[in-house]
Amino acid sequence: MRTQKNPTSYTLLLLLVLLIFTPAHAQEDFANLKAQGISYYKRGEYERAKEFFIQAAKIRREAEVYKYLADIYRRQGDTEYADKLAEKARELENPVATAPKIPASTKDQTPPTIELISPLLTRGLSVIKIPETKTRIAGRAIDASGISEVTVRGIPASLDSEGNFVAEIGLKIGNNPITIVATDIYGNRATKEFTLKREPQAGSSAEAVTPGSSLGNPGKFYALVIGINAYKKPGVPPLETAVGDAEEVGRALKDDYGFEVKMLLNASRNEILGAMSEYRRKLEAEANLLIYYAGHGYFDKQADKGYWLPVDAEQDNPANWVSADDLTTSLRAIPARHILVIADSCYSGTLTRDAPIRVGLPTERNRLLAKMLASSSRTVMASGGNEPVADGGGGKHSIFAAALLKGLKIIDDDAFTADELFLRYVRQQVAGRADQKPQYDAILKSGHDGGEFVFIRRKK
Repeated sequence: MRTQKNPTSYTLLLLLVLLIFTPAHAQEDFANLKAQGISYYKRGEYERAKEFFIQAAKIRREAEVYKYLADIYRRQGDTEYADKLAEKARELENPVATAPKIPASTKDQTPPTIELISPLLTRGLSVIKIPETKTRIAGRAIDASGISEVTVRGIPASLDSEGNFVAEIGLKIGNNPITIVATDIYGNRATKEFTLKREPQAGSSAEAVTPGSSLGNPGKFYALVIGINAYKKPGVPPLETAVGDAEEVGRALKDDYGFEVKMLLNASRNEILGAMSEYRRKLEAEANLLIYYAGHGYFDKQADKGYWLPVDAEQDNPANWVSADDLTTSLRAIPARHILVIADSCYSGTLTRDAPIRVGLPTERNRLLAKMLASSSRTVMASGGNEPVADGGGGKHSIFAAALLKGLKIIDDDAFTADELFLRYVRQQVAGRADQKPQYDAILKSGHDGGEFVFIRRKK
């Protein structure tokens, strides 16, 4: 099931008491408490992580636990106490030669240095001409204290322990301002700015994409958007963000991409399957259908099947669950050319086949998009594989929904595939902040024929 945030506030006094007194009878629990703390930390649930790290520190004083606590307090704005915990971690790592206390006035206040490797900036020029639709930004951030984060156009880049970073970005025709920001562990920041100018190739027209032009007739776009918070039966706990996620996704699809949206909030099994049956009767062969689901999911190991849990689902009774078989049967029968399922639930990856699909996009973009539109597709973008996923962690949305919405909003191209959206904005953002690995694949036994779901931004 989607896991829930349950923040617990602790005062500084309580932390100090717990760190001083260490009961010997609980040594066997240390490893488990530390592992739980690390799990919540990776999900971005820092208050819960702090709770487990405090309990672990109460059992054993270990440098790594103190380092996690120091980072959490620094993230929460208490830098003074974070520095004390970091110093304690250093003492535990080197008890013989303990480093002296560093006065706050001498704390590192020097910003990092950013070295850009690709693209290579030419001396005296801040505008670089690039013909491709996307490019790779790579470089190194250098700081004596250590690099905490590097962002490119506001999106975290892949970063290793040596400060090397890389990010892939899309480029629209014309000027594309690029801002790289490197932040060290003390919050000092450095910024590098330049512009990438993408020019259309000789003999080609600007790639302003409108339905009925270079993409031919892409067909109408429909969306069935399902969000379930208010579970009714014992043993199936309510969720906090699923309905809000669904509402915001539906709004983006309607306002920005021109979808005809049907909302199902806190829906039953009959309502979900009934809506799919309606699309079977209603949709034309050229149509595009997106099905978004946010709610609980379940994997039955004995039956080797994944399920969505509607609002009337009962624990240990699959009578009202929606199985992967139910979904694939419906998807095969719906006559739409393209169907994309976006599932933000636990075990949502059980819909996919074994081998992932990937679509490379060459410079002649519209020609490839038209080719993708011509062949039918049945694909799924899942918030995780066969694993639990987080309910929350992305502000008022789940981590997955927050990444999806951000991608739909800021992606540069007027037309793009679901695969591009996933690779450029969803996969790294989710996997980097939570213990879940998003997937994008063809749906098993659904009638997929090599096409791709293509989003086309509405002209305003």
